[in-house]
Amino acid sequence: MHRYRNPRLVPIVLAALVLGATALIAGAPAGHAQPAPTPPPVIALLGAWSIADPSFVALPGSQSYWGILGRAAYRIEVPDAWNGDLVMFAHGYQGEGQLLTVIPSPNRAHYIANGFAWAASSCSANGYDPDICMDDTLALRAYFIQHWGQPAHTYLEGLSMGGHVVVASLEQHPGIYDGALSECGVVMQEQRADYLAAYTALADWLAGSKALSAATPDAFTHTFQTAIVPALGTPDNWTGKGEAFENILKNLTGGSRPFRHAGMADFYTHAFPGLTQPLISPTSPGGRAATSGYFSFHADPDMGIADALLNAQVLRKPADPLFRNADTSPTFSLPTGRITVPLMTYHTTGDHQAFFGMEINYRKLVNAAGRGDLLVQRAVRAPTHCQFQPEDLAQGFDDLVKWVEYDVKPDGDDFLQSDLTDIGRRWTHKILPGDNEGY
Repeated sequence: MHRYRNPRLVPIVLAALVLGATALIAGAPAGHAQPAPTPPPVIALLGAWSIADPSFVALPGSQSYWGILGRAAYRIEVPDAWNGDLVMFAHGYQGEGQLLTVIPSPNRAHYIANGFAWAASSCSANGYDPDICMDDTLALRAYFIQHWGQPAHTYLEGLSMGGHVVVASLEQHPGIYDGALSECGVVMQEQRADYLAAYTALADWLAGSKALSAATPDAFTHTFQTAIVPALGTPDNWTGKGEAFENILKNLTGGSRPFRHAGMADFYTHAFPGLTQPLISPTSPGGRAATSGYFSFHADPDMGIADALLNAQVLRKPADPLFRNADTSPTFSLPTGRITVPLMTYHTTGDHQAFFGMEINYRKLVNAAGRGDLLVQRAVRAPTHCQFQPEDLAQGFDDLVKWVEYDVKPDGDDFLQSDLTDIGRRWTHKILPGDNEGY
């Protein structure tokens, strides 16, 4: 059954709904009512944002609910045989467009089949704004409690940018969630933007292009196409400078590991031209907070590049202190590692979007904070960002639940071991071609 709920609709949203749906279903969520008419495909909001129709069909044996909460859309799905537990899902980066869309968890079917309710917000803005998504997810949880009651346990699941939401939520709002699952997550928070700044500056220095002196992102893109790519080459046809670029990135992102080269090649080919914002005319909070100043670059001896020269000459972007401030803007700083509940993380070994080395750095941070017993990390042997099988994440969630509810701590991988070539074999349900090649 489909139900359209209408908490705190802003006036212009209500006007839009009158045009497309003449009845709004009210009443307790547990009640039974006729399905609401299909809402319009897009609901206009105040300001620059619009919302995609959040209605959806419930899976067998469950009820679906959707609507607008504040300035964000939401979806909620509750099994008929609800076990009393709730999973809040925080989605990944959705681009810079104006259409806000609710993204369901990749674990949705697994949750419903096992009695878990889930809820997800579109978030009230696109862009890289984990702070906004954190607040919208908290608001949706409060709305769920208002209508369904306090869950026995509340879990937080985050994918990619949603992993940033997970880490920030656990640190800034202790006591809200009982456990969390991060999937290909930005667990070091602002370090992803810092890495993009370092990555771009390293390529610029090796190419000798001076592209970062360009006044605009468009000027950088032109220099990228006409100077950086010719100087470095491409992953399957590197120049000597390109080989040095990959070697330094290998050391920066965690060392030799399965599918490292394939993941780097995918990232370089598809993402490199768009990496300018942390360095050139940054306007977003994350871009303004980014700094590459603390990274230490290392080239293997056979590259013929002295580390002292490398680290002295690569451009270092300073952070804007108004945004890189742990007291006033903790979401756009590095985390503290002071988590208080079990956290399970999954990461693909070749990931360069949310670069794999963040998991290594996060382990060090959490250990230093004295909370290492609350973190279990697992690697999946795959080349690209979030390239998981359903069985990978289902196992992770089930093991997290056993940890939280039955105090059975699961096994994980040692991300601090010196040799990562065998990492993730226990948690990878589909062995891909090339698994033992191209470290």
